[in-house]
Amino acid sequence: MKIRFPFTPLTDLNSTSGPTVLISAMTEALRHDARFADLNESPWGADDVPWYPVGHCQIAQRIATGQPFAIGPNTLYGLSYRPGAYAGEREMMAYENFAAVFCLSRWYSELCRKTMKQQTRHFLVDYPLPTIWTQMSIGNMVAPRYKAFIFQKGGPIEQAIVVSLLTRIGAVPVIKYGAYNRQELFNAAAQSECCLYVSHEDNYPLAAVEIGLMGCPIVSDERSCPVVVHGLTGVIVPVRERGESEPFTWSPDTAERLIVGMNLAQHLSRKSIRERTLARHDPSFFAEKVWQCINR
Repeated sequence: MKIRFPFTPLTDLNSTSGPTVLISAMTEALRHDARFADLNESPWGADDVPWYPVGHCQIAQRIATGQPFAIGPNTLYGLSYRPGAYAGEREMMAYENFAAVFCLSRWYSELCRKTMKQQTRHFLVDYPLPTIWTQMSIGNMVAPRYKAFIFQKGGPIEQAIVVSLLTRIGAVPVIKYGAYNRQELFNAAAQSECCLYVSHEDNYPLAAVEIGLMGCPIVSDERSCPVVVHGLTGVIVPVRERGESEPFTWSPDTAERLIVGMNLAQHLSRKSIRERTLARHDPSFFAEKVWQCINR
């Protein structure tokens, strides 16, 4: 048996597309593992399992065959609060012969369990780090220059929260999703005591992993930044309503709550955060877990 994976050439890891970096890192981790093969490689064995890790490409055609295949871990729903809103999602939700459904965060896995007809074989996986990122040096971990930096992902409401934070804590770096290169993010994380992660919602934030590689703790809401482990790699601050059937609402005192979390996060070990990030995204562990999940 082989797991058939849509291998793509390694691309620029400075891409602003999270899924592009995700697939590149997966490709690097699996390309020399004999248990995995390109979708187009011939011949196929009777027990081979196709795996589509991102979006809906070719999923509808595969569902039509009635045969088992794996999906995820990248976002499966266009709108998490309206599953089935886009073409192909309703067919995916009704299918019951998935070899595995992979998700990148606990809250997203629970969403899939609640909305998909197949109620078993849902698995959490962490994507692997690109090798070059595991070899990055963060120097001697000298004292950071800033008390924090802010990562912003969202629209006008998130921008207003950022302005409120800046009014309270003074001038600090602000990194906006889709408008930075990755070296800027690495530098901000290395030079700041913590990151205030202001995000509308994330299935699994690639930026948060990069921040963790620099040993920088993150302060955020669990659903805004699900990679954070409270008290170990950052501080979880409940700043929003938990409704799943509609867009969430930020708490009116979000900035104040994030600042309280900031004061707690500054005492966490940067060395430990970096080590935990490297261990969590080990490429060899990733390949083994995917194999075991599909073969259960």
